[in-house]
Amino acid sequence: MQRGAEREELLAMLEELAAWYRDLVAVSVGAGDVLIHSDRAAELRSDGSRERLAAAEDAVEIVRATFRRMQALNLNTTLALEALLVRLHALFAGVEALV
Repeated sequence: MQRGAEREELLAMLEELAAWYRDLVAVSVGAGDVLIHSDRAAELRSDGSRERLAAAEDAVEIVRATFRRMQALNLNTTLALEALLVRLHALFAGVEALV
């Protein structure tokens, strides 16, 4: 039972992360009035820019893809999260990820 609860918590965290990047996209295109995290609008505005728009859009998709894989497959959670973080870091650093 604990394993299922941990998995659900992880999926909820991935949904939250995807929503954060979605908000970053919204701020980057000037749509700050549709933010999910309106309480963190100042932080999003400081991070959101036209230069980071493509990376933020890709980040939303990477996180959602990880979410879908975690739902459908019995993945090693630690490895899946590590791969996600490596890809996100590479994305915003402007380098190709190996995973």
